[in-house]
Amino acid sequence: MPRGLMITSARFKNRKFILGYIALMLTFDAHAHLMSAQNGILNISGTYAYLAVSVPISSLQFNDQDNDGLLSNQELGDQSSSISSQLSDGVELKNKEQNLSKEVAMISINGEEGDHLNSSSQLLAMYKFALPPDTSCAEMESFKEIGLFLTLYGNKKSEESISITILLCGEKNKIITDQSHPYAGIYRD
Repeated sequence: MPRGLMITSARFKNRKFILGYIALMLTFDAHAHLMSAQNGILNISGTYAYLAVSVPISSLQFNDQDNDGLLSNQELGDQSSSISSQLSDGVELKNKEQNLSKEVAMISINGEEGDHLNSSSQLLAMYKFALPPDTSCAEMESFKEIGLFLTLYGNKKSEESISITILLCGEKNKIITDQSHPYAGIYRD
């Protein structure tokens, strides 16, 4: 298992989810981090949407056992249930005003270099959302009522917004959410 990878449920064995995850990960730039801080990617694929987002640990409440201001693999493992719950509460994909069903499928330390190989100020969270049955790439208008709601902002100036790249039916868009504007629609004409 790769360093820092923690699978939070047996549901990860779902083949389609694994393939979606692999496809999503292949879209990232190759560098030391899995994903740049304060960035994410939302991939709409078939009847599901997959979101991978780098989240600042300062947006979470956890016991920093070594008081280094970072989240270590050990701390993540010891507090995975609480952290997973906070990550679940901090992200919603909405259709009109209704939250779409979701899974927090994976949480991983978004590795730092140097002395902090097993600790980080960011973590990578992976979500899977079930899309409404009436959404279809053949009918792009069906995505107009869907939006992303994020509340996982940190306490540093650089952690006050999150930029999300949206891959929707072959089109690529970008949205930015912040503390004063936590909601953004995923489809633009």
